Amino acid sequence: ELKEAFAPHGLILSAAVSAGRNTIDTAYDIPGMAKYLDFINVMAYDLHGSWEKTTGHNAPLYERPEESDAEKMLNVNYAINFWVKSGAPKNKVILGMGTYGRSFTLADASKNGLGAATTGPGKAGPLTKEPGMLGYNEICRDSEWKEVFLSKVEAPYAVKGNQWVGYDNVKSIGIKVDYLIKEQLGGGMIWSLETDDFRGKCGQGKYPLLTTIATKLNGAVNRPTISPDEVTKKPDVVVTSNPGTGFRCTKDGYFRDPQNCSVFYFCVKEGQDFAKHKYSCGEDAAFDETTSTCTFKNQIPGC
Repeated sequence: ELKEAFAPHGLILSAAVSAGRNTIDTAYDIPGMAKYLDFINVMAYDLHGSWEKTTGHNAPLYERPEESDAEKMLNVNYAINFWVKSGAPKNKVILGMGTYGRSFTLADASKNGLGAATTGPGKAGPLTKEPGMLGYNEICRDSEWKEVFLSKVEAPYAVKGNQWVGYDNVKSIGIKVDYLIKEQLGGGMIWSLETDDFRGKCGQGKYPLLTTIATKLNGAVNRPTISPDEVTKKPDVVVTSNPGTGFRCTKDGYFRDPQNCSVFYFCVKEGQDFAKHKYSCGEDAAFDETTSTCTFKNQIPGC
């Protein structure tokens, strides 16, 4: 009924779904969902965390040989393949990627690999303020973290004293995007925007994780995607009587360019002024301010 109600308005119906086998088995009618949903957003993160007694990565891409049968279900590759084998069309499956990590307090700082004993969640960060998790923007700016990249799971962890965090960096996010392209999935999503390095404090530019995703996807497909590239072509449609003045941010949020439906801005207040980040949906798409998503131009009045 919801899909039928959405159809006349050109609205997209999607759902964010679990990557955990136990939840999938008990909570979802996958063939039924696939029939009506436009996108199935698999939250392929939170696969390990401080609710466990040993360190584990937030979003390992692959299993490790030494893991138990149950543990071998807790990785991105297993989750995606299980959704597909259970009836989810690949072109509807969206790979969810985390811009944060799950952290732990080690029982013994000298024993700090994967599977090391822990006493509980890691310390809260200065921005997220939540024990057991740290944003990428909190990890990358702290030079005291010692990073180790795990080739078996294609992702890093970092150690600082008795603190341990498993997360994704630019390299591992890029590997995950390569994976979704190879598997011919419908696309990628992130959780969440504010834990990426949106101010560019870590020397990788602003939004390094999101930019990596967008750049790789834009190079692999020819369809509307969010891109951080500057748009220099002539606007497709002029929707303002005052062209050429440039867009100015007056509050936080996402806003469509009044001169070009395909272009939008993310505004962030910085002191007394605003930082303005420019993006494009692609020339055949338009930005919808009501949903903060890219859609077809004919769905936006005036575009």
